[in-house]
Amino acid sequence: MTSSKLSLQHGTSEINFNTTSEEPISISVVNASGTQVASATTISNAGANSWSWNGQSSSGATLPDGAYSVNVNTVGSNGAVTPVPFTVTGTVTGVQNVSGVVQLQMGGLIVPFTAVQSVGS
Repeated sequence: MTSSKLSLQHGTSEINFNTTSEEPISISVVNASGTQVASATTISNAGANSWSWNGQSSSGATLPDGAYSVNVNTVGSNGAVTPVPFTVTGTVTGVQNVSGVVQLQMGGLIVPFTAVQSVGS
């Protein structure tokens, strides 16, 4: 599903993104207080890519399950960053209807059903 957040569930989370070429990617994870708690730098493949987070902070501490903001950016040779759209993978733990809008709960993350792009096992 599309979201600007990921859901850390049982100590893991995954995002998926596409790039048109092999390029440097910067990923940052931010907690509800606005503090960056984890980051990663990787080289993407042209096409489909995924990144898994083990729920550990940059200092190695295990963080609690819940919703975390995430930013995915390409990093140009001149240092310019460009946001990369991504989707979030997770397990739905609840469904609710709020004023006629169906929302899915993935652990601590709540998103509208319209954000779902695929369902699988």
